[in-house]
Formats: sequence, structure tokens, C-alpha cells
Amino acid sequence: MEALSNIVYEKRSLEYQLASITDLTDRIDFEITTRSIEKIVTPGDYRDATIFRNEFYDFKKKVEEFRKKAVAPINEQKQKIQDAFNPLLDKLQNAINNLNLQLSLYQKEQDRLNKEAEEKRAAEEAERKRVYAEKIKAAQTQEELAAVMKEKDTAEKELEQAPAPVVTHAKADKSVAITTNYRVEVVDPAALIAFLAQRPEFVSWVSFKDKEISKYLKMTGGKVEIPGTKVFKEESVKVRRTRTKKAEVVA
Repeated sequence: MEALSNIVYEKRSLEYQLASITDLTDRIDFEITTRSIEKIVTPGDYRDATIFRNEFYDFKKKVEEFRKKAVAPINEQKQKIQDAFNPLLDKLQNAINNLNLQLSLYQKEQDRLNKEAEEKRAAEEAERKRVYAEKIKAAQTQEELAAVMKEKDTAEKELEQAPAPVVTHAKADKSVAITTNYRVEVVDPAALIAFLAQRPEFVSWVSFKDKEISKYLKMTGGKVEIPGTKVFKEESVKVRRTRTKKAEVVA
């Protein structure tokens, strides 16, 4: 694999870099094809497979170094452009946030005024009905009752014909919605778990750390049963490189 050991990054055009990657791909395809081992049968096969694997490790490391050097200038340019835009974006976002705050405060005030006006109208209507109910109850003769009813009908017609109250404030901008959000902090996990046990439809509120459970099972040798879980026993093969002690790879 000597042809693959001379991978050197050259700071040239993007087209050149892409052509270099294509060339590397063709070369590694050839190397993989010529060094493929379908099945290890003899000690010699095992020795060859170990050599090939270590050579591919080295080549993969060189390719990764090549990639990092190739993308470094692009990442630097991207970061410089982003750094230049960030102050402008921050200023615009701050301006938007400030206006949204003012709009929401104004709308909240208008909502309060509208609510007060509605409550006042409802109170006045309730008071008017109460007054006429008492007058009707206090009427001693048919003439007095007729007079009260006539007065009541006249008052109701005047209310119906009265002009709508003049609104002195501008209508709130409905493009700005005021919502109430809630932030939750779990202070008693056991109590929450007990609640979820009774209400399983809300179990999606929590996420389970499968990796932590797997670590616990590995520590206990898989002898502990954990309710609500299904355990899959998987075996992996660890092969230590013969030329170096730096890495241990899971096949």
C-alpha cells in the first residue's frame, strides 16, 4: 500500500481538491479489492488480515487528516462571515424584541380596558333590571304597573337606539399574541414516577437513558431483572493491533 502512503494536502482550488478525493477513492477501491479476505482459515490468513487491517487504519487516519486540512479554510471563512453578521442580527433581534414587548404591553392594557368596560355594562344592566323588578313588585294597582312597564319599555328602546360608545384608544394589533407559558422543574422524581404509574398516557413526559441501564446490567453481569425492559444480549469482539498499543477497536 505504498501508493496510499503519500497522501499530502495541497492548498489549491476546490476543483483540485475534489479531483484529489476522486483519485483517492479509486486507489482505495483497488487496494480493498486486492486485499479482500472472505474467510480466515489458516494462521497465514490471520496474519495477512491483521496486516491489511492495520494498513487500512493508517490510511483512514491519513484521509481524515487530509479532510480536516481541506475543509479548514472553508470553516474559517464561514466563521468570519458569521462573526460579521452576528452584531447586525443581534441588533435587529433586539429591536424586534423591544417592539414586541411594547406591542404586547399595549395590547394587554387594551384587553384590560375592554374587560372593565364590559364588566361596567354588565353591572349597569343588572342594576337596571333589579330596579325595574322592584318597581314592578311595588306596584299596587294596574295603572301603576302599566306605568312602570311603559317606563321600562321606553328605557330599553332608548338603550337600543343610543349610539355605540366612542372608543378613544386604538385597536390592539392582533398580530401580537399574549400567551402564558409555564416552566416546570422536577423536584420530586419519585412522586412524578408514581403519578405516571397511575397515568401511563403521560409517560412520554420522561425519557429513559437506555445506555445507563445497559451499563448497570453490564456491571451486574445481567443478573438483575428490571421491570418494563427487554434485554438483548450482544457480544462484541475486541481485537488489539499488533503493531501498536494505542487503540483497541470493536469489530
